[in-house]
Amino acid sequence: MLGETRDQVYATRAALSNQLTQFETVAAQLLEQGVASASLREVEHSQLVEILRFVHDQGQWRRGRLRELRAGVAYERAYLNPDPLVSVVIPTYDNHELLRERAIPSVLAQTHQNVEIVVVGDAASERARIAVESFGDPRITFFNLPYRGPYPADPEARWLVAGVPPYNEAVRRAGGLWIAPLDDDDAFRPHHIERLLACVRDERLELAYGQICAHWPGDVTTTLGRFPPEHGQFGVQAALYHAGLADIFELELADASLGLPYDWAWCLRMLEAGVRIAMVEGETVDYYPSRVWTPRWDEGIAGGDAGAEPDADAGQAEPPSAEFPELEYVPEGWDRARRAGDASAVGWSAEDVARSYGEKWGRFLQAVEGPGPLGVGHEVPTGAPVDRCDVSAQNAVLAFAYALARAAAGSKTLSVLDWGGALGHYYVLARRLLPEVELDYHCRELPAVCAEGRRVLPEVTFYDTDECLECRYDLVLASFLFWADGTAVRLADVGCR
Repeated sequence: MLGETRDQVYATRAALSNQLTQFETVAAQLLEQGVASASLREVEHSQLVEILRFVHDQGQWRRGRLRELRAGVAYERAYLNPDPLVSVVIPTYDNHELLRERAIPSVLAQTHQNVEIVVVGDAASERARIAVESFGDPRITFFNLPYRGPYPADPEARWLVAGVPPYNEAVRRAGGLWIAPLDDDDAFRPHHIERLLACVRDERLELAYGQICAHWPGDVTTTLGRFPPEHGQFGVQAALYHAGLADIFELELADASLGLPYDWAWCLRMLEAGVRIAMVEGETVDYYPSRVWTPRWDEGIAGGDAGAEPDADAGQAEPPSAEFPELEYVPEGWDRARRAGDASAVGWSAEDVARSYGEKWGRFLQAVEGPGPLGVGHEVPTGAPVDRCDVSAQNAVLAFAYALARAAAGSKTLSVLDWGGALGHYYVLARRLLPEVELDYHCRELPAVCAEGRRVLPEVTFYDTDECLECRYDLVLASFLFWADGTAVRLADVGCR
């Protein structure tokens, strides 16, 4: 009986093993068919996108228009005029400071001086007009579109074509024989126009572009630009082109639907139509990727621009990842941060940090004025708006208001130590929350930040040493505890309530 049972178990096991093998074979076949099917669908999708791009680009029509342009009398004027007018077109949204401090000055400093600058706002604020008119130069004009876009609802698609309408409007208003585009947060090198102009005129080209020096955080730079043009190695802000091309090759909002950044799609249309193009060796433009320096926070893209438009970032290379490690193991702990000569010893005590606080100070003061929510978040990247609708900041300010009121407890005076208090932002908030209380406010900060704080808020006492711990306070506020060991214990000793 036992032997029969054992034989049945062995037979059943063998049958199951055989069925399992058959199942695995069928599964593998189905998987191969599925992968093949998915690959086929991907190929079909790519082919469909290419067909749609072909229809959208109207290549045959553009080639015909290009032939007509070359046959016309006006075409030759761009080459025969000994000192041609070059129109620099700059679209802008709310990057007014860099427009005024970087972009426009770089144009005015060109060795080729016969230029006009056409700035068009993408429904920009009045500050854009003020920035342009501050130069008092009749060669610089400003026009503002009545509404922004319209752009796609998807943030990534919107980023691909942000700034297209104001760019096209600026080109329509240009009066020069040659057009040189520029982003409002980038800068031409002094010989940019002269070198490109010499190239197109000497070789009878219709578009020339230089190489780009891309600036990344940490003083890292990379050179972009290859010939023939390719995706990631061409930027419209490095180009100069015949004004006759403007009516044939506009930037297109529809490129977002094809997943193409507007500048690369524009270049592709020119290549396919047979535009005569060349590259000038050497960097002629300084480029500051907006997704790093001035993110488009209003468009919901981390690392993307509430400021500069348009931006050719989508078609240009990323910084070398090896230069930016996210984490670093530091076995020696705080001794590393105290080591002279080590970059990490500088940390937050850097001139750039203090300067960033100072640049945003005026916007912070405006945000806290008048009635409204308390969600004023001042720790925002440069270029991002300082508003009063930040929910996290609202919670933090409400907690601060509660602690402030409890510490005051009906008193007419209140002494506060704000450890890591930046420029005294919470002093300003405290003055709004308890205007009837006289504040004796002290900030412990790092030297560079202290210097800026003393400049913008002299009524606050700033310390860049631990001398502040020799006194006692009604309220101790610790904004940051991570840049000094043992801080929490020492702060607990100086609070009397």
